[in-house]
Amino acid sequence: MTKSPSMASTMLLGMLVMALACWAYCIAAALLRVRSIILEREAHTAWVQDLARSA
Repeated sequence: MTKSPSMASTMLLGMLVMALACWAYCIAAALLRVRSIILEREAHTAWVQDLARSA
């Protein structure tokens, strides 16, 4: 029988936090890109112009 390799709990925690942070960054970047595409596509509509005035 072979024993599976073990990792220190602090290293495992750090790896999991960084993996979650990477996923969160990728999701946020994708959502910002989708928002940009929607605003470019709808640039001549009233709701986008109202949004631009209020900002």
